[in-house]
Amino acid sequence: MPPSIEIEDSIMQDHLHQLLFPASAGMNSELISGIDREITSATYTCMLYQNQSPFNLTYRISPAMALNATIHKATLHIADNDRHYYGSHSLTVAKHPSETDERLMLRLLAFALHADGDERLALTRGLSDTDEPDLWEKDLTGAIDQWIELGLPDERRILKACGKAAGVWVYAYGRTHSVWWKTVEGKTAKARNLHVMAIDLEASQNLARLAERNMELHFNVQDGVAYVSSGKGDVAVTLEALR
Repeated sequence: MPPSIEIEDSIMQDHLHQLLFPASAGMNSELISGIDREITSATYTCMLYQNQSPFNLTYRISPAMALNATIHKATLHIADNDRHYYGSHSLTVAKHPSETDERLMLRLLAFALHADGDERLALTRGLSDTDEPDLWEKDLTGAIDQWIELGLPDERRILKACGKAAGVWVYAYGRTHSVWWKTVEGKTAKARNLHVMAIDLEASQNLARLAERNMELHFNVQDGVAYVSSGKGDVAVTLEALR
């Protein structure tokens, strides 16, 4: 088990992952948002790497920091030539106060990559509920067909998801996703229903610039590359299959 460090603060930043936790904790290391997140109205847990050794960090949120989610509306027009799916979807997305535009847009990208005509794919409460993934698809009995996770979850969360769902997809992003994958690859080797995709840092950051309260987005997927366009610009997102 990695050692744990708890920090209390009364200030909520919009980009929680940019807070200088390492400086506050007296460590020279980098915060990686979403590696091992456990967020409620009380706590936010993530993982740090210092000399490639993991540390768990808990950011405790005081009651005064409980903020309302921001509502975004998005219309997605999807032309997925790899899966031969073509359709449009209108979504209402609640953005948690600690969620960045980058992560919001990656949720929409993941929706576009998994959407189909069954209309069973759904955005969950995301960061507001630690027991749920970022998206999931359930069958008519309530069984989970697809569990879709963003960020860099630890092996315990991954294996737990693999035991609950027929298929698990992790979309890894951030500066150290390669270090993260070296940490969890061997520990998840027996999970045959696990799929891991890596998203380039520059592409995910450029995707964040397309975020608006009301969005109309076009997704054209071809040969493992998602071309995303809106009135604010165009971004090409290459998806690297790690597993």
